[in-house]
Amino acid sequence: MAKHFIKISEIDCAVKIYGPAGTVETIDLDVDLISKYADGTTPREEVVEGAVPQVVITGMTWTGELGATLNIDRGTARIASLQSQTTTQYDFSGQGFMPDNVEADKNIVCTIGATGHFELWLKLRKVSGYSTRIEYQTFGAYDNPNKVGE
Repeated sequence: MAKHFIKISEIDCAVKIYGPAGTVETIDLDVDLISKYADGTTPREEVVEGAVPQVVITGMTWTGELGATLNIDRGTARIASLQSQTTTQYDFSGQGFMPDNVEADKNIVCTIGATGHFELWLKLRKVSGYSTRIEYQTFGAYDNPNKVGE
């Protein structure tokens, strides 16, 4: 199985999980979701703070070969059991839903069942535990709006 990070920013992440039957892939909240420079190789100074990182699932889309299944687990909780025959998408930030925050501080573990190839796209949102350079405060007369913290 493989994971491909489509987007990693200070707030949102998009990841594709895909692979053949019987494989497992883990999205590690401490390592995988640290935003990087545009070249994808050099980590920015966004480090996990003293708090435990928490990430919610805001959406998912999936497909796969006929009969393929995929389970999403976090800690001791089963988040979703997906079947390729019911290819669809969930938007937990719309459609009157709230993001899935069950065991939001645990890694996301995706396990493909015993049959077929499966593809899953996850939309994630960081809610705490990551430092960010985004400031939502208004600047005062003596603040430098071009630099964080000055």
